[in-house]
Amino acid sequence: MTPSLPQRVWLALRTSAPVGLAGGTLYFIVIAALSVFTAVLDGQALSLFGLVLFIGAGAGLGLLIGIVAGVAVAVVAPLARTPTARRVVGGLAAGVPVLAFTTWEYLTDTIGVLAPDITTVIAVPTLVAAVGGAALSGRFAPDD
Repeated sequence: MTPSLPQRVWLALRTSAPVGLAGGTLYFIVIAALSVFTAVLDGQALSLFGLVLFIGAGAGLGLLIGIVAGVAVAVVAPLARTPTARRVVGGLAAGVPVLAFTTWEYLTDTIGVLAPDITTVIAVPTLVAAVGGAALSGRFAPDD
């Protein structure tokens, strides 16, 4: 029996929220560590308090993006018939909203303290969301 839409959304929230929170936190920890050695930050110094706020913002954004991507996968993935198609659809369902959000963020220059680099701002979050969406899509397989 295939779960109903509210059940799929609840499952997506339970699955994607912790993963998004952890992924966002880890992503911004890596960015903060790289900022010590490179120019990842947009010419701004990072104090200990700033680092804590930076990582907290990363956790919040990761949680938000994780929830949006997870719910998109929950709604769209069961429409695919085969496991391979489900993974592709799940990857697209999670990756496209993240790509749209990060591209908008990049083009409007609302990146904040990150240097406006396409790899850091657009490519990595989109790739992570697409891979996560493809992995999450298997949880919404209809019973065969």
